[in-house]
Amino acid sequence: MNLYFTYLRGAFMKNPGYIGLIAFIITFFVTHVFYKITGFNYNISDGLNINLLFDLLLWAGSYFLVYLVVKKLFNKNYSKS
Repeated sequence: MNLYFTYLRGAFMKNPGYIGLIAFIITFFVTHVFYKITGFNYNISDGLNINLLFDLLLWAGSYFLVYLVVKKLFNKNYSKS
């Protein structure tokens, strides 16, 4: 397991663009879990309203937090080796 994680860390540090992709994928799941828990549902056909603003703020906030955690995790683990 440790060898596999070391390989992944090396791959991500060579191309840090993967960190953004991983953060986006995790954000996708986090927001959908939040939507399921709260019952929030927004369709683009609803037009521009407060729900769109809430949806965008949720995505932006959760992406920012997930990106910071993922980046810190990979930088922390990469500096140990």
